[in-house]
Amino acid sequence: MIKLYQFPPGWGLPSYSPFCLKLETWLRLTALPYEVVDEPDPRKGPKAKLPYIDDGGTVLGDSGLIIDYISRPSTPSTSMPTWSRAGAAWPRRWATSSRTAFIGAPSSIRAGPSRPTGKSSSRSTSPPCPAPLRPLIAALARRSTLGSLRSQGVGRHSAAEVAAMGCRDIAAVADLLGEQDFMLGDQPSGIDATAYAFLAAILAVPIETPVRQRLRQSENLTAYCRRLREHCFPGENAV
Repeated sequence: MIKLYQFPPGWGLPSYSPFCLKLETWLRLTALPYEVVDEPDPRKGPKAKLPYIDDGGTVLGDSGLIIDYISRPSTPSTSMPTWSRAGAAWPRRWATSSRTAFIGAPSSIRAGPSRPTGKSSSRSTSPPCPAPLRPLIAALARRSTLGSLRSQGVGRHSAAEVAAMGCRDIAAVADLLGEQDFMLGDQPSGIDATAYAFLAAILAVPIETPVRQRLRQSENLTAYCRRLREHCFPGENAV
């Protein structure tokens, strides 16, 4: 069984990291059995970030690379639907090219309340991070986030420019969805794991921003998030 190491739940989400949420949503959509291990320290991952998986001794980091790995027909733990194999690269490219991940997603590292266990997963918790190390980990995470924002380009713009870009991204995704239930029609697919993760993260964080306000005004996107939540995390406290 795949072990999924990810940041703990927070703000009503299974994980407060949109990249972790993307991967867990993907696993739910494919109905693969997995076990979640709450891991607050990204330095334990093979790339010093979360999520990462352990699939029978194969340890792999980066949500996009993990999706590529579990989508291979030869991967022992998987029996993937056709859409997963054919469309594996699309969600990854959508996430890495979209500024929304950097503009609207939460970057704070703090744990939230635990959530009930779903049908296809179990949850365990790694030893808690010692209290003296928490400020250090938070500082490292903040420095890493600021560096990523500047490297990606978003961190070089003013707050007003960033907000305008984010609102345009939200409008573009709303237009892409239109009146469909899911991004590719009436059934969820791989791109929905990515779209839901980043949209839900923006909605969940209780900080009012122009991007969050624009998203809340998009009735089709808020209904879409509820639809994905009910499909992938039924009965669970997830946005």
